[in-house]
Amino acid sequence: MTDNTITETDEEFDIIEGEEPVQDPVQDDEEEEEEDVEDERLAESEDDNEDEISSQSRKRRLKRREVQKRAKEHAQRELDMLRHTNAELMRRVSAIEGHTLQTNEQGIDSQLQRTMQDIRQAESIMARATEAGNGDDVVAAMRIRDEAMSRAQQLQYHKEQVSQVREQASRPQSDPRVVNYAQEWMQPNTW
Repeated sequence: MTDNTITETDEEFDIIEGEEPVQDPVQDDEEEEEEDVEDERLAESEDDNEDEISSQSRKRRLKRREVQKRAKEHAQRELDMLRHTNAELMRRVSAIEGHTLQTNEQGIDSQLQRTMQDIRQAESIMARATEAGNGDDVVAAMRIRDEAMSRAQQLQYHKEQVSQVREQASRPQSDPRVVNYAQEWMQPNTW
């Protein structure tokens, strides 16, 4: 074996290959004390960290809840605004439909009055043509009268349809949510 000698600040160490170096027991005690002090600091640090972590997580939870609460309130306000806007638009559309139906009904009435006047005029022409013995004028007047009567029937049918639609539009409409809730309730409660 070779004996190696290392000199370090007036101390001499012998290093023997294959053997573990032996440490000084006094030095081991000092290292243990340092580790104990360090462990105590770490223990205190871990407690502090746990408190800090729980405090931080509590703050994050509170902040998250606050953000969620604000988002929910914002969504509710937006929903209320949209419902209000929707109701206002439905009211406006209903008013426009009512006005349009009324205008259509008035237009049909005026056309019907003109058609009835055409029928009376054709009958008047037929009467005069019959008195005068003019067969061609009687046939032409009869054709005009028949066309006017057919047109009058069509206008009367359209007038009835417009009246029905206007009556339906003037009836209060049920809120679809209320109807849905009522149907849901009636299914389990058949009594």
